[in-house]
Amino acid sequence: MGIGRALPSALTPPALAVGAFVLSAPTQVATWMLLPPGTATGTWTAMALAVAGTAVYAVAGPRR
Repeated sequence: MGIGRALPSALTPPALAVGAFVLSAPTQVATWMLLPPGTATGTWTAMALAVAGTAVYAVAGPRR
C-alpha cells in the first residue's frame, strides 16, 4: 500500500504542506502568547520583544 492509499483524500501532500506551515516557527512566533509556558519559540519571542522594547525605551526615553 502506497502513501497515497494510506492517507484519506483530505490529507493529500498539499494539505500536509499547509498543515506543516500552520505548525511552523513563523506561525508560533506570531501566536507566541497562545503557546504553553516553557515552549522554546514562545520564550525566545518574549525575550526578543523584551530586549527590543528595552532598547527602544533606552533610546527614545519617556517623552511627554
